[in-house]
Amino acid sequence: MKSAVVTVCRALFPSPVLVVYGRPGPYTADDMVLVLGQTLVADVATMTPSRTQEETVTTTVVFSVFRGGEVTTVQQQATERAYEMATAFADHFKTRPNETLAGACREARVTGMSLAEAPMTAADDRTVILGALAEVTVTLTSKART
Repeated sequence: MKSAVVTVCRALFPSPVLVVYGRPGPYTADDMVLVLGQTLVADVATMTPSRTQEETVTTTVVFSVFRGGEVTTVQQQATERAYEMATAFADHFKTRPNETLAGACREARVTGMSLAEAPMTAADDRTVILGALAEVTVTLTSKART
């Protein structure tokens, strides 16, 4: 299911946005989408001979935006862009047939968002501020019967 989320993100956010499966390592871009961890909770579904399970999968997706310059002027730009991307992602699942992640599940929808903001400093001198970072962390919850 994680690869289906990455596929959706790559379609919604083409280059120069960097969409990665996990952490980006040394590769960075001003606008990034990180498809991170997943949690699966399984429960017994209907009582049938095949003993199917009802699975709920939560996927963490981070929309990370950096804007260089004076923090007091670029933080708002970074935050608004991160929310713009997160909202586009959430809206994608509101339109049929997008809620199935190309058949990977029965239903997927965004169930939570949180924002973190911070000034970005130079790696070698933490007193040099390079710009502002905004990260909107989204929880995508999907349900499937397996």
